[in-house]
Amino acid sequence: MTIDNNLTGGINTKKKQSSKKTDEIDMDKIPPQYRGLSSEVVDMLWSKQIFVDPEKTKAEAQRKKEALEEIRRFEAIEARAQEDLIAVRGEINLAKKDIGHLGRLSSLLASLNGASDFTKIDHELIFILSDSKQIDIEVQDIRLVVDNISAWLKESIGRYDSEILAEEAIKHTISQAKKIALQRLGIVKQKEAEKSPEVKFVGPLDAQNIDSLKSFSKSQELETQTSYEESLDKAIEALKDTKGIVEIKNENIPTIVISDLHARRDFLINVLENKGKAGVSNFDLLKQGKINIVCVGDGMHSEKMESWNSEPIKYSLNEIRKEVSDEIKILVNTYQNSLEQTSGKSYESMELIDILRAHKSAGAQVAWNELKPRLEKHIMTSEMNKSLGMMKMIMELKGEFPDSFHYTRGNHDDINERIKKFAKYANESNDVKEWIVDNFGEGFLAKYTQFEDSLPLVVKSKNLVVSHTVPGEVFTKEAINQRDSQVVEALTWTDNRDWKADREAVILENLKNIGAEDAVWIIGHRPVDKGNFREQFGGRLFQVNNDKEQIISIIDPQEKFDPSKNIYNLSEIKKIEKLGDFDMEYFKELEGDDGWIAIGMDNCSNQQYFTVLSLEGEKLGIIGVYDTEDDKNISHLVVDPKFRGQGLAAKFYNQIIKELGLPFTTLTINLNNQPSLKATEKMPGIKRVSDEAYEKEFKKAKFVYELPEA
Repeated sequence: MTIDNNLTGGINTKKKQSSKKTDEIDMDKIPPQYRGLSSEVVDMLWSKQIFVDPEKTKAEAQRKKEALEEIRRFEAIEARAQEDLIAVRGEINLAKKDIGHLGRLSSLLASLNGASDFTKIDHELIFILSDSKQIDIEVQDIRLVVDNISAWLKESIGRYDSEILAEEAIKHTISQAKKIALQRLGIVKQKEAEKSPEVKFVGPLDAQNIDSLKSFSKSQELETQTSYEESLDKAIEALKDTKGIVEIKNENIPTIVISDLHARRDFLINVLENKGKAGVSNFDLLKQGKINIVCVGDGMHSEKMESWNSEPIKYSLNEIRKEVSDEIKILVNTYQNSLEQTSGKSYESMELIDILRAHKSAGAQVAWNELKPRLEKHIMTSEMNKSLGMMKMIMELKGEFPDSFHYTRGNHDDINERIKKFAKYANESNDVKEWIVDNFGEGFLAKYTQFEDSLPLVVKSKNLVVSHTVPGEVFTKEAINQRDSQVVEALTWTDNRDWKADREAVILENLKNIGAEDAVWIIGHRPVDKGNFREQFGGRLFQVNNDKEQIISIIDPQEKFDPSKNIYNLSEIKKIEKLGDFDMEYFKELEGDDGWIAIGMDNCSNQQYFTVLSLEGEKLGIIGVYDTEDDKNISHLVVDPKFRGQGLAAKFYNQIIKELGLPFTTLTINLNNQPSLKATEKMPGIKRVSDEAYEKEFKKAKFVYELPEA
């Protein structure tokens, strides 16, 4: 048998063509009394004998010569086997170094929050078919290796103590299990990297720049302790005079309420980039002081099992365990007959078989035991990157926009476990605390605790109250402002899901006490299983939280709050890809057979109509332009009812101006359609051009819209 030293932990699967004949020992040629002795000792003990019959003397000399040749052949085989054993031991040490290279897998663990969440699929089907084929090839490789181990042990029987042989065989099999584990994880890493390529963030983080925030949100590397502390200092300074209740400074502009974030940096970015009815991003509105943003807390701790627990990965490793177990079982079956035949001992009593049987399932378990702590370390590092990264973004935005960006304390905002210990997918609160102390020290823990203690419990305006949860008992305004432990727990931990009608009095009394009797109360905390929100007490309390969706609420003080329109899922907001060919049948579905259209009208010219298509290929509505004697580029727009309330009208106008290269488009809106009039007047680039006489005659307002400057 040969050892391929170029393959770490791998035995050359090429078999020698004549090794069996070369290595065969004819034991019958060695007298029993000389078996097990060295050739030198035998040569010394086997004295030369002279017989009367010269042929007998000659035969005895030949017998000694042949015996010594067989003994020396055995010694040569034994020497080669010793070399093989040393080589295998060296390969085992190299295989252990392979495990040390697991540090390179940190990007894998950081990307497990990609689109293919393990919790959403059958864990037994983690790998797609193409990956399975690759794994089958790798499994075949280990079978070849084990076949070589089997052959090696067969030819080694009688040379070494059987226990040593078995232990070496098991160690080598374990090293192969480790290699397959690494290869499997490498496949996952490659597939996830294709879906979520790593972005190198070049700091510092600039909360006035959306590109900087976006780049940071995708970073898979931890920041330095100094970087986090700088953000902590900014936030603590911005919160230095904050009490338990914060009153929104500008109550006359819309407020966006973001549900539980749970380390979802992309959620916050999507909120900032989302464009409302006016066609302007929320981030630009925030910078212009035209919108408030309130987060209900729980920025820390991913709500995904694989972010805390290595069990999803263990499912694939269980397959490895089975493969290795099966291969060791093959060894057992192989030796059962051969050893019984050569030794005459029963299968149950064979020491080698007993050892192999004892290790039948333990080989892969040993591999897993070595992999697991390393995986868990990387999982925790990845989680801390996401959680601390989320909070760094929160802190920077708070420091940059102290009067319009707010974050209320949640039950996960308790790094020092002073409110209540928390454990869901793991022992999250304790694990985070230990990680912080181990990596950044007690001083950082104290500063972070100071930040959490500075957070408000309630953010309010005259028509809105936001907190992480709603207390089940009545508190005075003074008590909430003081933030004692009872109040903090009540506003971060209370479960309201099964509350009956008699609890409404508590809600109303608390609203009265904090000076928001007519307000809508929006909370997060407990998950909402169906729909985008849980409504209680006749629309006075709304709970919004879904760890798999990105749900926000928008409260406009100029409009009546309608949860069906004002609470929505960002992932359901459609994005326009292009203008497609006009579909008349689709137009009739939207407007009916009698719906007015400029096509075919004598007083209209240059009619161009299109079907608006989303990135997913869905039809979002119709947009067209035409000319009359009095006006140019008059737009005709119909948004599909399924997608109304997402600010698509402004996007339709932008799309047709861009694709047709128009300098502007003309809009006319019925004066009775007040919601559309208000939304249109908020659009940047819009100008109302109709006079009183025109509006009185036609009952419409006329606008000219140009693309706003970027």
